[in-house]
Order: sequence, then C-alpha cells, then structure tokens
Amino acid sequence: MFEVFGNLFRRKSLAVFDMEKTVGRYLLQLPRCSSSILAVSPRYAEQHYRCEIVLDVELIVEWAEHHANSAWSSCQEEQAGRLALPIWLRGFDSSNLIPSEIPSAFSGVLRPYILDFIHNDIATVTCVDCGHIVNDVSMTRKNDRRVMKWSWWTDEWYCPEGHLLYCEDHELHLHVRSA
Repeated sequence: MFEVFGNLFRRKSLAVFDMEKTVGRYLLQLPRCSSSILAVSPRYAEQHYRCEIVLDVELIVEWAEHHANSAWSSCQEEQAGRLALPIWLRGFDSSNLIPSEIPSAFSGVLRPYILDFIHNDIATVTCVDCGHIVNDVSMTRKNDRRVMKWSWWTDEWYCPEGHLLYCEDHELHLHVRSA
C-alpha cells in the first residue's frame, strides 16, 4: 500500500532536451536545399491555404539568420527548427531549380511571416486550382466584428480568376488590467 503512494509522489526525472542534437538531427534528415523552398502547400496538410508559396533561398537566407539570432520560442522543437533553418539554407544548390520541400519544424518558423514575404515580393504564389502564378493577391477582411474587448474577422485571399488561395478565421481578446 505504501509503495503505491510512494510511486504517486516520487519525482521522476524529466528527459533533458538537447537543442544541439535536435538541430543536428534535422539537418542530417534533410536532402541538400535547392535554390528555392516550398514554404506553404496543401501537400503539407495546411488547412488554410489553397495555394503554393515558394521562396527564393538567396532572398531569405539573411532573414533566416537574423530570425534565428533574434527570436525565441518556448516550443523547443520549433526553436530547433529556427536554428537549423539558416544552416540548411546556407548550403543551397543554386543549380537545382526544383523547390525543396520543408519539414513541419521549418514551416512553423516561416508561416507567421508568409504575408510579409508576399508584401515584400519575396514569395511566388501559385494557385492550385488554375495553376497560374499570382502576382497580385487580392486580400480581403470579412466578418469584421468588435464587441468590447473582443474582435473577430476572416482573412481571405483570391487569385485574379476568383479562386480562394487562403482563408482563416481570427479572434482577438484584449485583457487589460488596471493598476
């Protein structure tokens, strides 16, 4: 009986996350990076995107290096991806023009900045429905509602043919504490 209680209250040692080994594991599992990467694709089971977004490695490698040195995530796997991404990009093969697919750890690092890449003309957006490269993504905000400290809206992007490229619902609640 006492053994049962002892097992319930005994501290178990937690496995230590080795960042350097995780970064090394990511890099060893990947083929050499080509001159571009497929940052977003329905092939990645991305539920919000109906397009493919390709990034030119030469245009993002400096951003990736800065981002790895200036941002930190509480998710250790994501942080390992953030640190491994610029190392992988630096070794790119400029003769290989087929976009490299990326692991989910890299996707988690890049996804929050996709809109910035599009606005800065770093991204090539291709509609999966019509196959056209979309130079002018039509971005709309629908269902914009605000009630006190709550906001809701839906972002939608369309190609010139009217195909939906991206759709995501957002919700924001501001909680302000007074002193």
